[in-house]
Amino acid sequence: MKVFRHKKTLILLCLLFSSVSFAEETILPPTTESNETTYQEAERLYLNGKSDQALSLLEKFLQAAPPTTDPSSIVRARNLRGLMLFQSKKTPLALNEFEVAVQIANRNLSPTDSLLHLTRYNLGNAQFQLGKNDDAYESLSQINPEALDIDTRMRFYHLSGNIDVSRNTYKEAIGNYLLASSLAKDIGIRDTFIHKAYNNSKKIFLKEPQSEISYLKEIKLPEQSVSHWAREVLLAKGFMHLGKLEEATDHLKDFSSNAALDNPLRLQAEEMLSDLSKISDVNPKSIGILLPLSGRFGKFGKMCLNAITMAMKGYDQSLETSPLDQFSLIIKDSGETAESAQKAFEELVKEEKVVSIIGPLLSKQFSTVARKSQEFGVPLFSLSQKIDSEAAGSFIYPVSLTPQKQIELIVDRAVNVNGYKKFAILAPDDSFGDEYVNLFWDSVEKLGGEITGIERYPSKSTDFREEISRLLGIPYIESRSIEVAELKKRQERFASTLKVRGRLRQRYLQTFEPKGIAQFDAIFVPDDPSTVGQIAPSLAVQDIENVPFLGINTWNTMELVQRAGRYLQKSLFVDAFYASSKDPKTIEFVQEYMKLFQSIPGTIEVQAYDATAILLDVLLNSKVEQRNQVKDYLLSKSTFDGISGTYKFTSEGVSRDARLLTVKGNSILEISSRSPSNDTIN
Repeated sequence: MKVFRHKKTLILLCLLFSSVSFAEETILPPTTESNETTYQEAERLYLNGKSDQALSLLEKFLQAAPPTTDPSSIVRARNLRGLMLFQSKKTPLALNEFEVAVQIANRNLSPTDSLLHLTRYNLGNAQFQLGKNDDAYESLSQINPEALDIDTRMRFYHLSGNIDVSRNTYKEAIGNYLLASSLAKDIGIRDTFIHKAYNNSKKIFLKEPQSEISYLKEIKLPEQSVSHWAREVLLAKGFMHLGKLEEATDHLKDFSSNAALDNPLRLQAEEMLSDLSKISDVNPKSIGILLPLSGRFGKFGKMCLNAITMAMKGYDQSLETSPLDQFSLIIKDSGETAESAQKAFEELVKEEKVVSIIGPLLSKQFSTVARKSQEFGVPLFSLSQKIDSEAAGSFIYPVSLTPQKQIELIVDRAVNVNGYKKFAILAPDDSFGDEYVNLFWDSVEKLGGEITGIERYPSKSTDFREEISRLLGIPYIESRSIEVAELKKRQERFASTLKVRGRLRQRYLQTFEPKGIAQFDAIFVPDDPSTVGQIAPSLAVQDIENVPFLGINTWNTMELVQRAGRYLQKSLFVDAFYASSKDPKTIEFVQEYMKLFQSIPGTIEVQAYDATAILLDVLLNSKVEQRNQVKDYLLSKSTFDGISGTYKFTSEGVSRDARLLTVKGNSILEISSRSPSNDTIN
């Protein structure tokens, strides 16, 4: 049997590293003496690779088992059948065997019986392989790991970690991988688990680093073990994300002094220590600027830089000295790629020692820079319109008006103020349209509204007649037979009295044709002014007038008014900035900007200005020596009034308001009141 047992272990190790890990001790001899020979022969055949013959004998064993057979024998036989079926890639059938085994074990075995927990483990493993992650999680949650032998317990923690990753519960996954590594006898397997834990640490420490640090500290690992020291590296990473660089350094130095030289995370620990030596020193008077200053997007970066330098000087240009003179800007070109932005970011932090950074502007650079900023504990005032929520941690402050915030503001106004309940969506069939459609739909349903129709059109389309026709139900007019018949009679009676001929006669009679019905209170069109300028008149052609259009910040241009202003008098859209506002702060800002740069500022300029003004408020009114103190002050003050809106900083992130806009006459005007009956336009 010794030869067989080595072969069985080899099979199970292969299963482990193909993401499958059934328990090694599944095969145990039955206790029913009458069937013992049959069962043992089936086991022998299985271990010799003759699964088909083994399955036949197991079928014979189960069919011949009398009612008095020990239930544990039946459970073991079912487990073995499940293993063989799984190896034959008949996973659904294997799952059935494990389910039966668990049902029998639940009814007949003691809650402390190791075989009960073994069968639950095998069931959970099979469920996971079939993508039934929630079922697998439930099966494993009923297992007492201490009831399993060490090898199976190791596999249990590994499987639990994999399931946690599939459920996006990364903190728990890391804990389970560490526990699995602490039980692994094979060095290669142990190190694989530790690397899994480290790789998944990139997904935590963003929103609540302190609670995740506390969680990792509570995991019981053998003192001075490889797993224990691996956890020290993870804790150091957490303290870096928290902005507590001294604590991070202490953990890493402890690791360097005490962990074995072959610890799988030694290289990572050395890199982190090197980074810490470069990022710990801070010049609280230096502000980093990370903008595209060359290439295709260079002009936009320079527009932001204009606003930033304006904020640094203050409005009163006549003053010879200013409190702001103590601060200096360190400007880096972010380029056009994520890699170039990260390189410039690290130069600002490691070489220039800046206290905080304003940027990046490009959405494709946000995730990379934000993750590195969070890892280094550097406050980042992002100007990117789109953000990756998985990369936006406690040191990341998006000041731009994001698509999500735009939709929240529009839908809140439409539902809670204007009283709209039913909405149609007409959007481009591309990734841009997908994002806005999903956001709008979710926001409407969240506030109790209803989407009654949705149509998508090809990107850059110029003909929307089919989509509008379907939204209005025109292809289904024949189903309104009674209405159609009555209109036909009225048309014939009118025609018999009509004296005119030709096109004028035709126009009169067309008024009796059945029309489409707008079964919605408003229609949402997330596209540019050129496209909206074609859609709005197309809807009017169908005699659907005065239906409010809802839009996004791309609408905030006079091109929209010129193309379709007469059809958009009840429209509602949003932007971070409205240059013609009568708000005194806005007027002053626009006048000063025009005087300095001979142009009217737009949204990206005002948001860059606001980001700078907020950061200067922090630096002027608090004794900032370290970067995490910027975060502390933002949270303590909470609210900052900017030119583009009011910003609120909380532990959950940054929230802001914006300008609600509409078209009135031949102009875009700001809606300043929340009362639908007393809307005032600035």
